[in-house]
Amino acid sequence: MRIMDCVLLLFQRRVNTVKMDPEKNCTVPSWQESLKLMTAGNFLGSLQQFPKDSIHEEVVELLQPYFDMADYNIETAKRVCGNVAGLASWTKAMASFFSINKEVLPLKTLLEDADRCRHKMQTASGLISGLAGEKLRWTEQSKEFAVQTKRLVGDVLLATAFLSYSGPFNQEFRNLLLTDWQRELRQRRIPFANNLNLTELLIDTPTVGEWNLQGLPNDDLSIQNGVIVTKAARFPLLIDPQTQGKIWVKNKEAGNELQITSLNHKYFRNHLEDSLSLGRPLLIEDVGEELDPALDHVLEKNFIKTGSTYKVKVGDKEVDVMRGFRLYMTTKLPNPAYTPEVSARTTIIDFTVTMQGLEEQLLGRVILTEKQGMLWTRGSLVDDESLIVVLGNTKRTAEEVTQKLQIAAETEKQINTAREEYRPVLVNVMYQTSLRQFLGLFDLSLARSSKSPITSKRIVSIIEVMTFEVYRYAARGLYEEHKFLFTLLLALKIDMQSGKVKHEEFLTLIKGGASLDLKACPQKAAKWILDMTWLNLVELSKLWQFSGILDQARKYIMEAMGEKYTEGAVLDLERMWEESDARTPLVCFLSMGSDPTHSIMALGKRQKMETRCVSMGQGQEVHARKLLQQTMVNGGWALLQNCHLGLDFMDELMETVTETDGVHGSFRLWLTTEAPSPHFPITLLQINMVQWKPMLYAVAFLHSTVQERRKYGPLGWNIPYEFNQADFNATVQFGVSWNTVRYMIGEIQYGGRVTDDYDKRLLNTFARVWFSENTFGPEFHFYKGYSIPRCSALDHIHAGTAPRVLPLPLTSALEISTGSGKGLPAYDTPEVFGLHPNADITYQSKLAKDVLDTILSIQPKDSSSGGGETREAVVARLADDMLDKLPADYVPFEVRERLQKMGPFQPMNIFLRQEVDRIQRVIALVRATLTDLKLAIDGTIIMSENLRDALDCMYDARIPARWKKEITRANKGWALDCMVLSNEVTRWMREDIAQPPAEGVYVYGLHLEGAGWDRRGCRLVDSKPKVLFEPMPVVRMYAENNGVKDPRLYSCPVYKKPVRMDTNYIAAVDLKTSLPPEYWILRGVALLCDVK
Repeated sequence: MRIMDCVLLLFQRRVNTVKMDPEKNCTVPSWQESLKLMTAGNFLGSLQQFPKDSIHEEVVELLQPYFDMADYNIETAKRVCGNVAGLASWTKAMASFFSINKEVLPLKTLLEDADRCRHKMQTASGLISGLAGEKLRWTEQSKEFAVQTKRLVGDVLLATAFLSYSGPFNQEFRNLLLTDWQRELRQRRIPFANNLNLTELLIDTPTVGEWNLQGLPNDDLSIQNGVIVTKAARFPLLIDPQTQGKIWVKNKEAGNELQITSLNHKYFRNHLEDSLSLGRPLLIEDVGEELDPALDHVLEKNFIKTGSTYKVKVGDKEVDVMRGFRLYMTTKLPNPAYTPEVSARTTIIDFTVTMQGLEEQLLGRVILTEKQGMLWTRGSLVDDESLIVVLGNTKRTAEEVTQKLQIAAETEKQINTAREEYRPVLVNVMYQTSLRQFLGLFDLSLARSSKSPITSKRIVSIIEVMTFEVYRYAARGLYEEHKFLFTLLLALKIDMQSGKVKHEEFLTLIKGGASLDLKACPQKAAKWILDMTWLNLVELSKLWQFSGILDQARKYIMEAMGEKYTEGAVLDLERMWEESDARTPLVCFLSMGSDPTHSIMALGKRQKMETRCVSMGQGQEVHARKLLQQTMVNGGWALLQNCHLGLDFMDELMETVTETDGVHGSFRLWLTTEAPSPHFPITLLQINMVQWKPMLYAVAFLHSTVQERRKYGPLGWNIPYEFNQADFNATVQFGVSWNTVRYMIGEIQYGGRVTDDYDKRLLNTFARVWFSENTFGPEFHFYKGYSIPRCSALDHIHAGTAPRVLPLPLTSALEISTGSGKGLPAYDTPEVFGLHPNADITYQSKLAKDVLDTILSIQPKDSSSGGGETREAVVARLADDMLDKLPADYVPFEVRERLQKMGPFQPMNIFLRQEVDRIQRVIALVRATLTDLKLAIDGTIIMSENLRDALDCMYDARIPARWKKEITRANKGWALDCMVLSNEVTRWMREDIAQPPAEGVYVYGLHLEGAGWDRRGCRLVDSKPKVLFEPMPVVRMYAENNGVKDPRLYSCPVYKKPVRMDTNYIAAVDLKTSLPPEYWILRGVALLCDVK
């Protein structure tokens, strides 16, 4: 086995110490080490792959004694060892290779060095050739880097300011801030980049592309918001009414085990502690204007270092803070007023969808639908992974990159051209609903509109379908009184976008001359022109042309948008149900005198769906939960009535509906509520008679009358009462005698709601005139052309007998009150309700004012509002002008001295002292408000709620609420003891009076509303056409002890203002009349001290 010793030497393995075997006269072989080598595995492979170049001269010297032995040959080996004999030849061959290789090895080394040198020369030649054109670029870049190093301080300063301060503002104001900061840096000679792009400085393009894939819109404002969210030092608070920021955060953190909670969640504290200790992101959604105190230390990052870890106090408990914790907060409040503490602890970011941002999003959706092939043009640099790997290594790759960038740029140019081509699709958008709902309508309109290869025709089709879909969807969720307003505003906005209506014309329409000073205007052409009317005419004269848009508003809408927009959107509950799904509640707003419960129940019967309802209120949450659980599992409709009485349950309700698994497909949730209160969850807002009965018809006519008179304001009712269907149902249930009928109507059923004495008098007059023995007579009629339908089935009813009205179901009563109206006129003149035709002028004027005031109040509150001068600049100029015109303060001791000279205890002087005190309070309030408002606009003090209201009101030419509250304080009046106020209307006007009366006082300046005055006959007459207020002659007022009133006189109430409320009521005067007093009661005749 001496052969294996030679193998061990070649493998440089250990061999035993040389020791002679006396029997065999040779060395003892290292058999144990040989066995290890052979059994190590793949022994043959190691022989075949033996590194021959590793043999050196020392190994050959150790082998030589073995080779010199006489029996170390192949023949002896074959005889002794058999197949292992080949190893003897292999060991000798390895020794022979070494003797030859030591002569060849230096030559091989020289050859390898030569090859290596040749390769380096070729590489150098290629590098020099490839980078020959890079010298100029590298030189320019080196200079640019040096300049950037000098500008670095200014650039970083701008970026830091941007992250710290610009979050709460819109794009326009952010640009203004950046401009101001750059001006400040120039003044201080701090270098910065003139064309600095903060987005490119703070974030790279691939990250922005990833954000876009996660749901962040690709407009500049949204990308800036994303940068602030990820780069700002404080935790972000997103103002996110349309939830697009929340959707992006959810997608962005989806792979990091994002925890979603809310401040009113029952496990909120546990969610916060778990996210901190486990290092997970936390999203707190739908926060209000106040935050939980448990977040204070977290928001301020008051972390306590304990060893290698950090802790933070959550309430009275210390919680570990692990790496990976991130906090996001979102609110759906569109304009929250956060305290300075919240603003300092968080980074407030405005994620509200702007018109520009919405336009960019919609353009992307249009191009995605209309030009899909364009978006997949070859040459996408991002998708070419091999290109990214070898980018910058060779000039050939750089040329390929340049070529592909040119292709991508050309593709982007084509896309932008197509976007601009389809941009007209977006100008008709009146954004009035949640973003998710609106985008759904937008996509639906793209799908439903007719296709055309001609872009212009396709655009017209999309605009027509989309505009009507938005109108129909929005109008369905509005009160009837607001549907026309919405349609008018939609038409005006479209014409403003297209340039048919200028912004100045629009402001003149909605503001008129309210902001003008009457003293600074030309003198009125005639005394009878009201001040406000003259100011409006002066403002109107500034326009180069004028067409009566509001007087012909319906005609304008028809011409601008089409006839179908003037027909009105009638609520179709069945279609509303068809468009709904199991997880979208259907919210119905309750208006005065209406309740959709009966219609919902009837629809459920037609659809064969069981409808169960719960009326919300204290303690009703338990029953509501039980109803939801049953209907969501088994199907059916759940109706929760009067949800404004269970606001605390609404958040839980929304969470239950949206997050419960396995909801039955037929489940629907109906909600009824009054006009949403400030605390109503925003999320819920982003869904047979056989014969005629004359008495029943008369009650139905009365019910319609008392409802319709509301729209005429104080002429109809001093107070707008909520007469509803329950009053009608209760009234048709009785009938014993005429006195009973009149008493039940005037004092109980309808009269029970009436609180004003003069309204009670009016209602009793209706009952006395319309419900008597004459009601069944052939000559009776409510008004000319409005009589009770007759039929042979009523022949058994005789005049003079007491009516007996049977209890009737609601549907039968409605059939009578509506079915018989087919022959009546489509438009009811005010005379039907007992009023003068002039009342319609009052109604139309009030309606026009309400429409314009509402349009004005909902205008965007951004800086410029489409004009040149900003809102703040306009208000600051107005404040300066008003401060200049404001009279000086009254000096108390000067007032006292003047009154002493005039006689301090005379009644009129006492009254004068009170008025001076009141006007001084008004002057002081106005001066303080204007002064503080200027400071707030300059940023010296915080803009409070009252100052913000004053700014908005002054810009809109309205009186601020605080001023109005101080000016219109109620006067408690005087006590007249047992005296009775009497009066005499003279034939004189103010100019005819030369001296006071012998008894009493002369009163002038009263205006008669609802009637005219015959000066010669000194009695009431009907108003002249289009004359709303009749100046009264001088009235002599005196007191007497005789308390007996002449019943033939009309007792006419006197009010300070046109709003006829108890606080404005003064007294009543008796006026002569040739007609029954009831005639003037129905007309709503009153005397007013002021018609403004």
